[in-house]
Amino acid sequence: MKKFVTLMFVMIFALVLVGCGGGGSSSTLTGIQVSGKGTIKVGETVKYTATFNPADYADKTVNWSTSDEAALAIDAEGNATGKEAKSSVYIYVDSVAVPSVRGQKKVVVKDSSSSSYPDLQGYNIKIAQAETALHEMDPFLDRYNSADKQARQQAWEEVEELFNCTIDVVAYPSSAEWGPSRWAYIESQAQQNTADYDFYTIPDSQIPRFVEAGALLSLEDFYVLHGNNMMDPSFVTSGSYQGKLYSMIAGDNNIYAVMYYCLPLLEILQQRDATLKEPAEIFLEGNWTFETFEAYCKQVQDAMAAEFGEAGTAGSDAQEYWAVSGCDAYWGVGLSSTDGEPLADTTNMVINIDTPHKKAAADTVKNLYQNNYAAGAQNVDGAVTQWNDMKALFNTGDLWFVNNDSRWSSTLWGEDTRYGYVPWPRANDVKFEDIKIAMGGTATWAMPIGRDYSQYGDECNAENIYWAVAEMLQRTEKYYTTDPSYDPDIALETLAKKFAHSEASAQAYIYVQNLIKAGKGYFDPLVVPDNSIGSLYTNSETRLTIKGAVTQYCYTKAVDDWQAAIANLLPVLQESLRKAYS
Repeated sequence: MKKFVTLMFVMIFALVLVGCGGGGSSSTLTGIQVSGKGTIKVGETVKYTATFNPADYADKTVNWSTSDEAALAIDAEGNATGKEAKSSVYIYVDSVAVPSVRGQKKVVVKDSSSSSYPDLQGYNIKIAQAETALHEMDPFLDRYNSADKQARQQAWEEVEELFNCTIDVVAYPSSAEWGPSRWAYIESQAQQNTADYDFYTIPDSQIPRFVEAGALLSLEDFYVLHGNNMMDPSFVTSGSYQGKLYSMIAGDNNIYAVMYYCLPLLEILQQRDATLKEPAEIFLEGNWTFETFEAYCKQVQDAMAAEFGEAGTAGSDAQEYWAVSGCDAYWGVGLSSTDGEPLADTTNMVINIDTPHKKAAADTVKNLYQNNYAAGAQNVDGAVTQWNDMKALFNTGDLWFVNNDSRWSSTLWGEDTRYGYVPWPRANDVKFEDIKIAMGGTATWAMPIGRDYSQYGDECNAENIYWAVAEMLQRTEKYYTTDPSYDPDIALETLAKKFAHSEASAQAYIYVQNLIKAGKGYFDPLVVPDNSIGSLYTNSETRLTIKGAVTQYCYTKAVDDWQAAIANLLPVLQESLRKAYS
């Protein structure tokens, strides 16, 4: 009995210790990071903060100090005040619990009468972009055709003067134009701890890969200090990995994965069937559902048979014309994107590929192949031959493909090349007024690790280079939207005509953009083909990828049950979602 009581006492005491945390965290403090401005004026007071690694370390008591109290004084709360100008002063923060762990930040103290902006001493800021797309970013090139051209030129030149720098958009090496070759180039630069540019242009879906390779700087602190909330919240999410921001882009999010049709081919088919409407018209009438879309594809295929004979007849051995072309996984994801339920919910950390609407989307794609309305070739991007040869009415892609020389050029079908935009059909039980718009990430700018600024003075560093470009982006937006001639409705109409080449398709584009402005857009990383959770490109041989599950259920019909097709995929996607966004 005595032994039992003693044992119970020991157990209770142990539980009390555990419940109280044992006097502190069991984690080991490995580092402290100091966050705050890199430049302070004499007389200015700036708050600095300490971030612990790991974040759950219990004792966060610290001592603040500087390398020169006469130039920069700091109090016990991390409030630093400039006292006299000095080109280099270090702020230190030391852990009380582990005195050997110190964080530090280099700060420039400037005279109170000096410019509010850092002096980059003539530094040339280089933004890397594909050679074929330099005109999309550089407002001084003739082919730059965005409506903000004058505003961006003004902002660009002002920032170059204020920061004493130049900004150039330059071409990646020809061997790193896009895709895997560019990813390999960036990773190679990281391995050599060097960087040829100050900003890489990359799709934000590749950020996890580059972070894991040690290639990118975290821009979290820079954005807090200099970003002024210029990024759309969905871009902050898509440009982050494991809780840190690596992306830099201004403006609002937009539709990304899109469904298009060939207007010249449609007009040929309408001569055979006068009742064949333009898809965007059906959408604007409120009737663009899965069921209507399937029926429309049958009508298109019948018109193709009438026009092209056996070459247009569904199921014919000589069939060359199809209502639908492109990749089955793209179609499956696109048709899943109008019900407001993300395939990958980054807020609730849930994968939703097993819901009734997602199954209905997969069934619709399956029916397209089963009825020979969809071409069997599984090409993507600019390699969909049926589309390129004007032998398919519909195709899928990204919005930026339109009139892009490397994808859907302005002369793809000759001088009369015109593209029609239509939003994705919705599930049959989703009302027209309840449509939501899934938005993916974006092409963005990211800053590499390894750039050498040492020859351009103490103020030339990654933070201030970020600041210069962020200032340019923010001034561009300000000058463009405050210009007396600016009319947001006219600006939207102009943009619509750039991406949609018929009246109905332009109106459909405007309708979708207004839905997004009204808060009916939502972020879903899986609508971007090459994303950080589950690529839509690869491995049709295994159901452990989205492409594989869709192909084996919809196209090859190797499995006849959607739940069975995705059973092993669900936990894989769930773990990828957790890793990327938790």
